[in-house]
Amino acid sequence: MKIDNIINEIFEEEIVSLTFSNPFKKSEKFKKITIDNIDNMYTISEYSETQVFHKHLSGFETKRLMHELFETYKQLDGKVVTGNYNIRVNKKGNVLRRFSAQTNQVIESHNRSKNYILSNYKEMEILKDLKIVSHDNEIISTMFDKFKQINKYVELVDDLIKNDDLEKLKIVDFGSGKSYLTFALYEYLVNVKQIEVEVYGIDLKESVIKDNQALTEKYGYKNLNFIHGDINDIEIDNVDMMISLHACDIATDLALNKALAWKVKYIVAVPCCQNELYKQLKSDQFEKMLDFNIIKERMSALITDTVRSNVLQYKGYNTQVIEYIDSSHSLKNLMIRARFTNHTDHKALDNIIELQNTYNFNQKLLELQNIGLKK
Repeated sequence: MKIDNIINEIFEEEIVSLTFSNPFKKSEKFKKITIDNIDNMYTISEYSETQVFHKHLSGFETKRLMHELFETYKQLDGKVVTGNYNIRVNKKGNVLRRFSAQTNQVIESHNRSKNYILSNYKEMEILKDLKIVSHDNEIISTMFDKFKQINKYVELVDDLIKNDDLEKLKIVDFGSGKSYLTFALYEYLVNVKQIEVEVYGIDLKESVIKDNQALTEKYGYKNLNFIHGDINDIEIDNVDMMISLHACDIATDLALNKALAWKVKYIVAVPCCQNELYKQLKSDQFEKMLDFNIIKERMSALITDTVRSNVLQYKGYNTQVIEYIDSSHSLKNLMIRARFTNHTDHKALDNIIELQNTYNFNQKLLELQNIGLKK
């Protein structure tokens, strides 16, 4: 039986899940690739020795991919609605097909709009300009991860403020970039929560500031402003919330330091590329762990964010460190979320000093706040 005929047959029977495995070449990067049909959107998961990568494809794109996979892998084990496939392909391209009848159910993890906090995404015209939603109001397959990320972000911000009866909210976004999240948050707070919102997006790239400002004018976002400038030079009065998403290395510390200086009530930060401690870390106790570069890199990131979180607790914030996106998408997936309570946690300072004594480092936020061990 020809591969083309098998692929067409599988699609006619309706895919539930497929697993391609046993690559022809031992050097193949991905040891297996799975295809899951979730609400008629195909989720592709590519498994290397240490990581898994996800993407979302249309039916046409998935068919094209399957042709490539049959040339790369010897084996397909799959479920369709009417039964199970077991297919083997040898080097000469000969195909052995087995099928056993059985009733299987297509994965329906959710109705795509009902379980998202941005359930009105079809009405958010800005998402079309941001190339997340198509002109026929469907989520663009290649942007589905971004869409989930935006929803998760808005959900976590909403959870932070939901117990406060807010009528007004002034937000500063340091390192706003293309502002997918900023636009979505503005839409949600204004149109769903009915909060009078004033937002300032700050970025060093003048081109993205111009593009973002053009969109605010197009959609009449009168209280959404974008400013070309440096974190250190920005002064805005009466800020309620500081957000900083993927500000690289010490840029996160600069943003947190500004938030502390302004005494904002809410902080939402997703750090990125925490390189400052990597060259500093030394420890007699954990010397063997630090011999491995990847472990040292991850420890540097974890210690950095632990220090930042303890600084916030010491400065009067109820602080959480939570997973923002699934680690299979990115290891830079932690969010520091804090709410000012004016309760100083003195144990947090002890934690910082203990970490410094153990790993022999200084850190930018400690320097800016003049706390911890002095070097």
